[in-house]
Amino acid sequence: MTATLERKHPVYKWNERREQKRRNDAKVIASILSRLANGMSANEFSLQIQGLTLPGNHGVWERRLAEAAEAQDMKIHVLGIERDPEVLDELQRKIPGIESEHRNLTMSTVAAAQTVGQTLRGIQEPQPFDFVYLDYMGNWAEDKKEDLRLLFARSFLKAGSVLALTFCLKRGEPAALQECKKLAVRYPITHTNLQAPAYNTLSGYRPPPKPRNKDGSKRPAPVTKSMMIHGIPASIVKLAAAHGVTLSSHYDIDGFEYSNDNVNRTPMIVFVFSVLATKPVVEIQKQREEFSS
Repeated sequence: MTATLERKHPVYKWNERREQKRRNDAKVIASILSRLANGMSANEFSLQIQGLTLPGNHGVWERRLAEAAEAQDMKIHVLGIERDPEVLDELQRKIPGIESEHRNLTMSTVAAAQTVGQTLRGIQEPQPFDFVYLDYMGNWAEDKKEDLRLLFARSFLKAGSVLALTFCLKRGEPAALQECKKLAVRYPITHTNLQAPAYNTLSGYRPPPKPRNKDGSKRPAPVTKSMMIHGIPASIVKLAAAHGVTLSSHYDIDGFEYSNDNVNRTPMIVFVFSVLATKPVVEIQKQREEFSS
C-alpha cells in the first residue's frame, strides 16, 4: 500500500474580479505549455524548463504552472523578480514550502529588490529562458518597452521560447499610446483567441477626451481600446524585430477585469507570443552598419 501526499492549497478569499484573474491565469498557463510543447523537441521538453516571472509574495501563478506541468512530467525552474523589499522577503521565506509542495518546481529570486530592467541589466552572462511571463497589470509605457528591449537585445529569448505579458487598458503614457494608434493601422496583426474575446465587454475604460483643450487648441484623436489591443502587440513585434527576434504574428489574446475592492474595475489584456527565430548580436550589428553606410 502506497501513501499519497495530499496537497494543502493556501486558502485565498478572492473577490469576483480577482477570480477572473485566476481563470485567466489558467488559460495563460495552458497557452504557454502548449506553445512550449510545439516548439521543443522531445529531449528538450524532458529537461528542466527555465522561466522568468513576477511571482509577488505568494507565487500563486507559479504553483498553478507547476501543477499543470506535472501532468506532462515537466520540471520547471523560475527566476522571480520583485521590486518591493517586503514582498520579496515574504516570497523568499515561502519558497521552501512551495518547493516542498511542488516537487517539479524550483524557484530563485533576485538577491535584492529590483525592477525587471535592473535585473536584466545586472545578469552578467545572459542565458535564454524557455518562457517569460511579465504579469505587469500596469500601463503600456516606456519603462515596459525598455524591459522588452533588454529581453530582446541581450538574448534572453531563443527560438521556441514563449513570451507572455499582461497590461492595463485603462491608463497609458501619451507617447506610447500614440505609437499604438499608428501601428494599429500600419501593421495589422492577426490573433488567435483562447476563448471568445472577453475584451469586447470590458467596462471602465476612460471616455475619449474633449475635442479641444481649454486654450482652444485641438486635442489629438483619442486612442481607442481597439487601437491599444492591436497597437501594443504591433509595437512589441516591431521592437523585437529591431533586435533580431522574430515573434509569431499569431498570438493568443484574452481580457479580464480586475479589482482589489470589487468596485473599481480595471480592464486588463494578456498577450502570449511564440519566438520563431533569433539572430546573433554580431549579425544584427553588421546589418545596421550596412544599412547606415
